[in-house]
Amino acid sequence: MNNINREQNSDEILMLLYSSRINYNVVEKLKYTVWILCILNIIIATFTNNSIYIMNIAVILIAIFMTIMEYCINKYTNIASNMRRLVDYKLFKFEYDKIQFNENYLLTKAKDKVKRNNKSYSLSKENTGTDPHRGVKDWYTGINCDLSHDEAVIKCQKQNVYWDKNLCSIVIKSIVIVFFLIIISYLIINRENTIEDIIKSMVYLVPLIVKLIHELIIICNYKSTSKGIDALIENIDYNQNPINLRLLQSKIDKRRSINFIVPDILHKLNSANYHNQLSCD
Repeated sequence: MNNINREQNSDEILMLLYSSRINYNVVEKLKYTVWILCILNIIIATFTNNSIYIMNIAVILIAIFMTIMEYCINKYTNIASNMRRLVDYKLFKFEYDKIQFNENYLLTKAKDKVKRNNKSYSLSKENTGTDPHRGVKDWYTGINCDLSHDEAVIKCQKQNVYWDKNLCSIVIKSIVIVFFLIIISYLIINRENTIEDIIKSMVYLVPLIVKLIHELIIICNYKSTSKGIDALIENIDYNQNPINLRLLQSKIDKRRSINFIVPDILHKLNSANYHNQLSCD
């Protein structure tokens, strides 16, 4: 027997889940902002190529803003991932150090989010992932109360792995396509310039290239961690559940802390379908 279905809809858990989603949404917007700054850098280089002074000032300012954005991305990712971790440790009955987990801090942040977004939170806690307003109710799908506690935990952990792994390939393809479209557009716009001028101005593509490489490294790290989780799930020893459950959870926690964010629009488009698949599992 397990109580995950009931406990996951408690006020405290719903509040943490809602707040973590809000923080991940902030991370997504910040990531878009960084991409926009990279593209803005190219636009400035393209249309002010006769003024080195203007270009250099613009590049410096954009670099400063990008650094600030990356700091904020790491900050909000840590808050969101730690909230999800706290939810799991509470639901799965894992022992944890409240001070080490910064439980009071996370709960305070969550309460603050709910207070400032009370109307949105009220809708979210009454709706599931398959409803028109995508909510946080019944976060884990199809967790039968007749399952043993360990069996229920493993099923929840599998669902944690399932979501973003299925959307990861779409994100990789999208990044590569967007990158090549930008490069082609840049070359078309500068087609009347000399090869020497184009090569010189391509230095302003560096932030975009660095950002692209950074994102691809993050995704590779994410996929590598996911493969490790899959291998552990496939070879799990049900005679040593307490040990394996904690080991599996530690890998899930590590994956959550990676700054890989699947665009929220993809979650919305696939949410109902994925929930139905998980319910049939």
